[in-house]
Amino acid sequence: MYATEIDSHSYAFAETNIESNHLTHRINLRQPSSSTQLLPSDLWGEQNIDFIMCNPPFYGSFAALEAATAAKTAPPNSACTGSETEMVYEGGEVAFVGRILEESLALRTRVKWYSSLFGLRSSVDIFIGMLKEKGIENYTATEMHLGKTKRWAVAWSFGDRRPVVPGLQGCYPHGIRGEVEFTVKNEGQEEMVQSLLKDGGFLLTTLKSRPRVWYGEVREDTWSRAARRKKARDRAAGMDMDQQFITDKKGNGEEVCEYPSTYNENGEEVFVGMGFTIEVVEDKMKIIWRRGDGKLFESFAGMVKRKLTVDV
Repeated sequence: MYATEIDSHSYAFAETNIESNHLTHRINLRQPSSSTQLLPSDLWGEQNIDFIMCNPPFYGSFAALEAATAAKTAPPNSACTGSETEMVYEGGEVAFVGRILEESLALRTRVKWYSSLFGLRSSVDIFIGMLKEKGIENYTATEMHLGKTKRWAVAWSFGDRRPVVPGLQGCYPHGIRGEVEFTVKNEGQEEMVQSLLKDGGFLLTTLKSRPRVWYGEVREDTWSRAARRKKARDRAAGMDMDQQFITDKKGNGEEVCEYPSTYNENGEEVFVGMGFTIEVVEDKMKIIWRRGDGKLFESFAGMVKRKLTVDV
């Protein structure tokens, strides 16, 4: 784990905290030489990073900080101990996290997920607009209650894997919530799922740790009427191409992750158009978007719901 701090006074406290908690073997604390770069990738060399977290300066000026403090109806439970660089930044939190966004455009998949806290719900909406302007469609937002304080967080990625936890209402890419739930028959669900998907070119895996959850992948639309007509034409012309998803494991038999990657016979990861999980609890079936194209997921989930829904 890497931690950065540009303020010398705060850096000294962070160093003491890490040492007193015996975490020097786990946390690599660095002080960037310049405050102009918020994500100093030179500090972690050629390594790729799983995620980045940021607690930005919320306020654009000390006047804004004082106004926010005066507007509170109840006194704070504790004194504010943040330094100037931790509390105030020209342009406020949106401008600060906007710098991280700009730097992420260069780093891209060297970091799996970029994330930051926000102090205002309105800032979340503005920042998601900035993500959309940059063409970033894989993002999520959430709301947190920290005692009496409410905070929000936004995360974005240049990869195709979706976050596990559903996002904040109204903050879904393309307006797609990524989760569909409906009522099914209370028995034979496994046979029902397998029967529906067996001819659709899907790789379907039962997760070992959760026996009533299946993970599936597909390269493209194989279920719509237009896709079926195209497949019939290709077959007639001798051009039919199967999905050729043959394994969810690497060549050494080691499972990659909870939602496995797909590899061909040469051990190369292949393109996935969309990945999903299907979960069954009693008579409820839930389909969750896990990776890839959101519009493809929406079409697929609608098809499954139409085929398997029980009128109640």
